Amino acid sequence: MAHTLSAQKRVRQGEKKRIYNKSIRTRIKSALKATNQMVNQFKNPVEGEAKIEEEKIKESLNKAYSTIDKALKAGVIHRNKAARLKSRIASATLKLVKQPEKPAKEVKAKKTKKAK
Repeated sequence: MAHTLSAQKRVRQGEKKRIYNKSIRTRIKSALKATNQMVNQFKNPVEGEAKIEEEKIKESLNKAYSTIDKALKAGVIHRNKAARLKSRIASATLKLVKQPEKPAKEVKAKKTKKAK
């Protein structure tokens, strides 16, 4: 137990911060879980349920990104963890969602020097 007033105050502050951080981590997990469930339903549709549309998956992905970025900004998670979470959810989601193909860039031939 803390003895000094400042130590007691730090204990109170730490407890408030722990509760706040826990709620943000819960939001991250919920957003990721919702997106993963939509992806799984899109992959394996269950009979009798409406099919998940690509737009809903993209909305869910954007919401997950936003939640992760807010947690990063608040200092709840490390930037590398944020990048890792976003990468994993994107790779799982964007494999399914059709993206418009980008036109291939024109490759210019390199100029070669003439031999003397």
